[in-house]
Amino acid sequence: MDKEKFSLLTRRDFIKGSALGLIFLPALNCESLLKEGAEKKAKVALVKTQDRRHGVNTVLKIMDFAPLKDKKVVIKPNFNTSDATPGSTHNDTLSQLIRELYNRGASGITIGERSGPPPTKQVMEDKGIFELARDMEVNIINYEELEEKDWVHFNPQGIHWENGFYIPRAAVEAEYFVSTCCLKTHGSGGFFTMSLKLAV
Repeated sequence: MDKEKFSLLTRRDFIKGSALGLIFLPALNCESLLKEGAEKKAKVALVKTQDRRHGVNTVLKIMDFAPLKDKKVVIKPNFNTSDATPGSTHNDTLSQLIRELYNRGASGITIGERSGPPPTKQVMEDKGIFELARDMEVNIINYEELEEKDWVHFNPQGIHWENGFYIPRAAVEAEYFVSTCCLKTHGSGGFFTMSLKLAV
């Protein structure tokens, strides 16, 4: 990749101008996402703010997403490590998102995550996620602790994984799926991956 072609908008400028980025995938259907030639369009909202809770509220007002009344929601945060934001999803962002999803009628919310390289349980403990989940009546699924039956295998034609890949059943069967990526660079896998690395 020729980085010079992307010098008009630097990473620093992008993050300064978009302090909050949330990508919603309502009613995630993994099979339809994998169909060859499937075209998907996403609406993007960028909000500049020093108040993460206000930012979450503003983004949700801007986004025109499918109703979630009486639906069970799975949230995929970015807890790669317990490092401060943008190293991981800020707890204020996560807690306000949970409040707003409940306010919009969600019947239940589950946080599903797998960290790395630190153990997921340790990362969640360090970030206070177990206490947050208890106080806000949210379930937690540690993908590291799932049994084989709790994974769904996908192996569509034309992919570069020889044996396909697995997605947690909780994510596949979610009635509503919310992904909260951290917009940052990565040591490998891309110059600036935005939300793509979180999904992988």
